Amino acid sequence: MNIDDIADSVTRQDTPGEIFHSEWLSDLPAGQWPAYIDQNARLVADGIVIGSTGLTKGDFAPETGEYYQQGLAASAGINIGETSLPLGQHDPTDIGRVAWSLNRLRDELSESDYTDLENPSRAVEAVLNKRLVAAAETGDIDTTDLGTIRLPEDASVTTLVSEVFCRPRRESYVSLLVDTVANRETTGLLNRIDEPRMVTQLWDHQRSALTAWLEHDCRGYVDMATATGKTFLGLAAIAHHFGSLHPADTDIFDASQTPDNETDDRATVLIIAHRDLILDQWQREFDTHLNIPERRQTRGGERTATFEWGDVHFWTPNRLQERGVPETDLIILDEAHHYLGGSGFGGLLDEMNGDVLALSGSLDSTNARTLERRDIPKLFQFSLRDGQRAGVIPQFDWDVIFTPYRNQAELANITTECRDGIETFGSGIDLPDGINIESESTNNIDAVSGDSISFTTLSEARSLVQSSVGRDLKEADPEFRSFASAVMGRQLTRYNLSPALSTVVDLTLDHINQHKCVVLLETECEIEYVTDKLASQLGESYESLITVLDSDDALSTVRAFDTDADNGALIGVAQTLGEGVDIETADVCINRSRGRLSRSLVQRMGRVLRNPQENKYAQFFHVMGVPTRDGAILPREDGVELLETASQLLAWGDSFDARPVFRIDPETYLTEDALSSLEIAGVNAIDRSSPDQYEWPEDDDIQSNLESLCSRATDIDGSALMSIERQSHKRPATADSYTDTSAGDDTATIESGHDIIKRVPEAVAERDTDAPDQSTPFVSASGDTISVPAWLCQLIEIATTDDLETFAAQSVRSHLQESLTLATVDADDAGQRLVSDEQSAEQNQLSLNPALKSLVTAYTAETDASRQAVVETALASTIMKRDDVETLIRRGNLTASQSDVTQRLESLSVNT
Repeated sequence: MNIDDIADSVTRQDTPGEIFHSEWLSDLPAGQWPAYIDQNARLVADGIVIGSTGLTKGDFAPETGEYYQQGLAASAGINIGETSLPLGQHDPTDIGRVAWSLNRLRDELSESDYTDLENPSRAVEAVLNKRLVAAAETGDIDTTDLGTIRLPEDASVTTLVSEVFCRPRRESYVSLLVDTVANRETTGLLNRIDEPRMVTQLWDHQRSALTAWLEHDCRGYVDMATATGKTFLGLAAIAHHFGSLHPADTDIFDASQTPDNETDDRATVLIIAHRDLILDQWQREFDTHLNIPERRQTRGGERTATFEWGDVHFWTPNRLQERGVPETDLIILDEAHHYLGGSGFGGLLDEMNGDVLALSGSLDSTNARTLERRDIPKLFQFSLRDGQRAGVIPQFDWDVIFTPYRNQAELANITTECRDGIETFGSGIDLPDGINIESESTNNIDAVSGDSISFTTLSEARSLVQSSVGRDLKEADPEFRSFASAVMGRQLTRYNLSPALSTVVDLTLDHINQHKCVVLLETECEIEYVTDKLASQLGESYESLITVLDSDDALSTVRAFDTDADNGALIGVAQTLGEGVDIETADVCINRSRGRLSRSLVQRMGRVLRNPQENKYAQFFHVMGVPTRDGAILPREDGVELLETASQLLAWGDSFDARPVFRIDPETYLTEDALSSLEIAGVNAIDRSSPDQYEWPEDDDIQSNLESLCSRATDIDGSALMSIERQSHKRPATADSYTDTSAGDDTATIESGHDIIKRVPEAVAERDTDAPDQSTPFVSASGDTISVPAWLCQLIEIATTDDLETFAAQSVRSHLQESLTLATVDADDAGQRLVSDEQSAEQNQLSLNPALKSLVTAYTAETDASRQAVVETALASTIMKRDDVETLIRRGNLTASQSDVTQRLESLSVNT
């Protein structure tokens, strides 16, 4: 009791809070009090008098805190005196002050020149999370206690206060908010919101890369594979310069490497990326990892985010060339390989004299030299294989699907011209007078004798028409000029052809019900074709399963698919979606191949190679066209190109432990015999040309794969490519619903691929390596511990869609219907005990419901069938037999409809 309370007691005078309650709250239901108090808080803050209460800015919070607390308790059904929630553990005055401060923060946000945030929820998140990090830096809390708090978006102040005090929260969160308010720090909340403080810890390889950059005076480039966190590294550089790294990472540099920011000058950061979508993503990452709420403001037509501490320009190379290099404190060149070789960009690099961090995963030697000449050396390298070893990149399967080209008529016409020209000119072309054949390299030309030159293949003809002799021949002979045009045009025609899009449609339909797919096409017309076919196949479910990337708001579309969709497909143009766009939850990518093979293919794989939970398994389909029409094929030319392309793909796959397998689309008229014939024709062409005329690949790995393919093609019946077997991988034990596990080890070696991804029941029934190796304990009503195997948890997750823990716990605790005597299972029998070690010497009575009884019985029974197949059948059949789907949905708080859950169970169950 304070002096005012004593005075009020002696004089029997009601306090302002009591008057407010009597005059304004007493007629309202208690659950409405908090919202009403918030409305009046804003009036008092504006200097408006509330009746005869006498409430002021200075006493509003402590006078109304008691009623705010009571109102929250009434709305949430909480007994203040008995609850362990923060609402019952904090003084009413603290609750009142928090509510008052959040109302004031709302007003500050609306009046700020530096933000367009209209709601304080995101601001409160940023402040609390950064205060936690600051507390860890000073040792007030341990770094192991760090986490992040997420509050509802667009929430009212009342909802925010309820979220803080009426839900189970770490005491550190609530106390920090209360302390912030008690210390009257709300005036500086906007400064703290904008502070670039990392709230996420660096991975080990990112620590190494940042350390190397700091030790080289903050100037250099890193070569990091797709999906290994290049953007995150750039954010860490910004945090190092203008804010703070995560407390766990501040030991990687000493004070001498910390820039002097103790000036009144505003900082300037320049971030360069080749597409606006990637720049949009950078702004989103400011929100995610620096806890700076995303801004959409621009100034003067420029993409510039304005913060309390400085300005960040998000520019494309074109804008940089238009504006010139400004005075900057830090420049980040993202996906630098896209523009380093651009006209005029070298001159811009010459003007970048300060701190520069260049990021790329596909930098060639030419671009590397461009940077190194400007004292921007290579500082760190991290490959896809490195990422897999570190658990940053998931293991994945890679299938190359051969399918016919679409619309081969033009290819057939130009191939006919080539074939006729070889027949006409190949046996020998008379050389015009004055041509010095000795000055030309003739390694790639079949024969040169006296006054004539001959060739037998299209590649030899191409070498000829590109030489100076060929230029003279084209000038002298109009017919040869027409032939030369066809020779060069055929390659371009092939490059521009698309593989059959029906293959893309079929692959999408195969996977959208169980997976999150990214489909990469080349043009808007291709997207229209594919989506029309999908719509005709899917009917009413099309809208819920298919998301088409909207160029007007591409990042929002990607974000919604990434965070909200459980399954389905995101379809977009590869140039927009295929590189630099962060999609964490997709696990299947279907890529329409381009004519020219390039390293951008590896970037496209990155759409499914994010590994946020460290237990993901991914699948990449590369749909590749081949000529099939009789008139469109030149067997030797096309066979060599097929073998060379496959060798390049194999070498890339070997470099990151994802060697591709090759197969044909069985729904098309392409056959294995046709593919094998192309391979043999290619081998014969190489054999006849070697050693003088055929140029083997310079890369040793590619040449080794090509030699192996040639040998295999002549040694086996059928296609050499299709005979390549899938690699076995060490897969995480809890990777996903189609992961098999082995007892006594945390990984299991299995063969994976399209057949397993489709996960048909027949395939599941054939597995025999699914003994559990991990378990999740649940306690029955009798107090005994039951270990539910990890693969069973995955099964339940498939069957029930949502809320696995609630369903499993309720099965044990709330559906107790009969007893079962369960004998202890020795480790040698199944590799996993179903009861604790203390109980292993005796029989135990466990109370189980019929579903779990069926599961345990099936699990302990001696059977030749796959344990997982038996368990799936037992679970689904028992639930269906008891007609308990409605109870399952109610007990598990499932969001799926009863028909959807029933359909999933029926697909697993049998008639019993």
